Amino acid sequence: MPVYAEPGFSVALPDWLSFRLQDCESYSTLCGQGLSEMDFGWWEDAPQPTLWLLEVKDYGHLAPEEQLPEHLIPKLVAKATDTLLLLAAAWIPTGRGQDIARWLPEPCRSFPAAPKRLKLVFALRLPPERRALVPALKDKVNQQLRGRIGLFDLKQVILVDHETAARMGLPITPAPA
Repeated sequence: MPVYAEPGFSVALPDWLSFRLQDCESYSTLCGQGLSEMDFGWWEDAPQPTLWLLEVKDYGHLAPEEQLPEHLIPKLVAKATDTLLLLAAAWIPTGRGQDIARWLPEPCRSFPAAPKRLKLVFALRLPPERRALVPALKDKVNQQLRGRIGLFDLKQVILVDHETAARMGLPITPAPA
């Protein structure tokens, strides 16, 4: 099981059922052209077949007087939108999408239609005094993504602090401060 290091986190994913779009050659040739991706993806068979997409952000270092960056919500919206667009290209498949699909783990190569599921998760490492911001951030992200995620039969994305993400069983561990 590979363990990936992201700023503020360690992420341990199942080896053959996980992926990082940043490592896909077809994606990397498009990177820097207004396209972004979520950090991790993986397939989980149980308890219900699910394609998970995860983005982690570390703001645990913020001093009490510092604010979260203004670009946070637009950045999360762009990452979700672009990742769904990349996967849609693989699921259609377009020419470039076929290259992406061949690179993905086999269970991720087609749209996870019911009874399978698709889950998008944003996990934020926040200082304890900032965790009260999570519900408002989640509402803003979902409001801006509502139509886009609706195209993929999703009602909402998940936005949680890092401790809640760990309690949910997501494969993340905060790095020591």
